[in-house]
Amino acid sequence: MRFWIIALAVVILISASTTLSYYVDALWFGALGYSQVFWTTLNFQAAAFCAFALVTFAAIYGAFLLFKPDSLSGLTSGRTILINGQPVSFPMEPALRLIALVVAVAIALITGAGMMGEWPTLALAWYGGSAAGQTALDPIFGRPLAFYLFTLPAWDLISGWILTLALIVCGTGAGGSSEWRRPGQWTSLRGPCPSSTCARTPAPRRATSAASSRPPGRRWPRGAGTSSTC
Repeated sequence: MRFWIIALAVVILISASTTLSYYVDALWFGALGYSQVFWTTLNFQAAAFCAFALVTFAAIYGAFLLFKPDSLSGLTSGRTILINGQPVSFPMEPALRLIALVVAVAIALITGAGMMGEWPTLALAWYGGSAAGQTALDPIFGRPLAFYLFTLPAWDLISGWILTLALIVCGTGAGGSSEWRRPGQWTSLRGPCPSSTCARTPAPRRATSAASSRPPGRRWPRGAGTSSTC
């Protein structure tokens, strides 16, 4: 209980400091007559944070739900732990869901904060892509200079975010598919025995019965007491 109280106090202090900083900036921009600039910047930062955080959370948590093995509940429902000498059942699937939710929220918040810090690059691509430099074109690719000055850095930033997100999703998929590599499950996926593994094994009972029914003084042909089995 004490830990949660301290954590809540820290969060309140950090949020209060951030709120006070924004309030002072709003007063300063308003005194200079540029309050519209401040609110436009603040709205753009909030939009960038919300957009990238929501997409990141949806991709990571959706990948967990998509690649989670269907047999996870059956594999983890029978586990018990000892508390004071008493066996207690511990369902693992709700715990894994909670862990995945917390990890997805944490990564989404970190990603949103990082992309919010890059708001000048995104704002230049949003507002400055068609502002100037449309007359001079690149002689090789035919792109205007504004594309290289404003749009290309934003695309580079977004491509890096997409690549990182794809690696996280691939890692989640690899972790989920590793459940099917358990040794006990390969037995149910094996097909019939291939013909190359079949061997000729002797049949001792048939050979014994054949030898007992053999007339005296007569020999059986070679190989008569064997059979081909798989």
